Amino acid sequence: MRFRIILVLVAVFFCGWMTGCSSEEPSGNKGNEPKAIRRPIKRPAKKVQAPAPKQKRRPKPASPRPEVTAEAEAAGPEKEGSQAGVKAEAAPVVQAGIEAGHKAAAAEGPPKPAEPSKPPAQEKGVYTVAEGDSLAVIAGREEVFGDPLKWPILYQLNRERLEGVVLDERLPERTLPMGKRLRYALDEKAAAKAAGNTYWVVNVISSPTADKIDGPAVRLIEKGFPVYISRATVKGQKWMRLRVGFFKSRGAALEAGKELQQVLGQEDSWPVRIGPEETAEYAVYLD
Repeated sequence: MRFRIILVLVAVFFCGWMTGCSSEEPSGNKGNEPKAIRRPIKRPAKKVQAPAPKQKRRPKPASPRPEVTAEAEAAGPEKEGSQAGVKAEAAPVVQAGIEAGHKAAAAEGPPKPAEPSKPPAQEKGVYTVAEGDSLAVIAGREEVFGDPLKWPILYQLNRERLEGVVLDERLPERTLPMGKRLRYALDEKAAAKAAGNTYWVVNVISSPTADKIDGPAVRLIEKGFPVYISRATVKGQKWMRLRVGFFKSRGAALEAGKELQQVLGQEDSWPVRIGPEETAEYAVYLD
């Protein structure tokens, strides 16, 4: 207990001593105290923008100066005046020439269109296949046979040249390769020899339409028989006849008819003796 009291007294004494020391004035003369030096505060300099460069004004284009020839400059105003007079006098002459040209063009009328180019001339007896041509189209041309039903003759005359063409019922209308040279005429000696004979043929099919004839005709051609299609009118009805020739006798035609029936699977064929007109029209090509 006593120890605690002693500690309290010591603490009180110490606090009083500290208070007295803080209240005392500092020693020395106040006048000799150093004065505080104030330094000026440096402020950042303001950025001054440089003035924008002035745009240079483009000089206005000078008005076009009238062309003056060297002779005019040398001669002075009098020379220039004389040239102006010449131009003034020539203007009506030029205008009159232009008007005369217009009148001449109007009298001649509008320009004529260019004539279409003509196809190259065909070699005599030979036809060159053009774009879109078929056997029926070529056979129907006036310079060839003039009859599209004569397409079997055209094919048989050019069997080697048309090697590779598909043989089916569409053969007459199938487009042929361009540039093929097809023969359609015979020499006069061969034609005269065939025209002087008498022939028998086998009539295979008679039909008013070609759809029943084209298929059998192609099958017989493929087998190597000389085939042709003729026309006939019976009691006002037009017929197409598929026929195979040419035979010297009726018996030979009968034998050939039996073979044809086996190829086509039919029995409606009979031998016919043809006249000189049909002989000259067909036999001269196929005999």
